[in-house]
Amino acid sequence: MKFKSLLPVALMAMLMTPAFAATATSQTSLMTITLNDFINITKGTEVLASTASFNDTYTTITLAPQMNAQYQVITNKPGDQVRLTGTTDATSAGLSALYGTSATSINLVFCNQTVKPADTAVTNITGMTETDATLNANAIAFAVTPTVAGQTATGATASPTATPSLPGTITYTLATSGIYDFNYDIATTAVAKTFSTHDAAGSYTATLTLSQVPAVVPGP
Repeated sequence: MKFKSLLPVALMAMLMTPAFAATATSQTSLMTITLNDFINITKGTEVLASTASFNDTYTTITLAPQMNAQYQVITNKPGDQVRLTGTTDATSAGLSALYGTSATSINLVFCNQTVKPADTAVTNITGMTETDATLNANAIAFAVTPTVAGQTATGATASPTATPSLPGTITYTLATSGIYDFNYDIATTAVAKTFSTHDAAGSYTATLTLSQVPAVVPGP
């Protein structure tokens, strides 16, 4: 009988005793910072206007000062892409004016905005079928020398990969984050068979644009 009377008391004592968790000697807190994609394209010191002079027979044109376009790209996204386009306005606006045989051998067509040329004057040049300057009256092409380089001290690749789609565009792939410089010098003399007495006085223009290639969003 003595043992029977002690059992309920022992059970009650067990139920009233608090349960303690095992102690820990270390805890870890993982903290996360999200850096969103960043790209900034700015312009450098450019020469965007020039005046033409000619020889006595109006067969040679010389520009002074030499024109150039400059851009700087800062990106934090490896693999980012930027694209160079060249356009000019003939009878139709926004015609492709950038053409050539490679990413480093390119030309740009300038069109007379006072006496606008036919669209075919531009396409004859960009298609590299300009066998006769009379076929491209009021459109003149000039060679473009590109200098594209990454500032390696900023992490940029020294030489971005250039992929031409000419006539039309050149796409540059920036393999690493950093700062990249783009410079395009316009020649002071015209491409052969694109300048003649058929080119009337006026203001000749062309536009270069460097812009980010939009990311491709996968479809559903």
